Amino acid sequence: VDFSFDRGSRLEPLLCMATDVLEHTGTTSMSAEALATQLWYLGAAVSISCSDQSLVVSLSGPDMNMESSVALLDQWFRDASVDAALLKETSGRIIGERKDFLDDPSSTQWLLRA
Repeated sequence: VDFSFDRGSRLEPLLCMATDVLEHTGTTSMSAEALATQLWYLGAAVSISCSDQSLVVSLSGPDMNMESSVALLDQWFRDASVDAALLKETSGRIIGERKDFLDDPSSTQWLLRA
């Protein structure tokens, strides 16, 4: 099952960063590890793809567990719990990636051509 949204980082600049963080969270009642275990138990896999134009959340797994898997995905998205340490780690990683990008001469050339 694919959930597609016609909103991407062009309209929502922080959307892709938020999805990066979301992939490492649980809910207020379930840790990230417990959520991953529950998805595994259901045979489900979630992938999130974010671009400048769209956001796609893909949920795969056995048909017999799809209703439970969708309910778990819904709970996760509605009740995600993000702690300060995860935000600090993610922001540090993003800042490092951007610095590496700007330090790369070929990236600078690409920016000047745009």
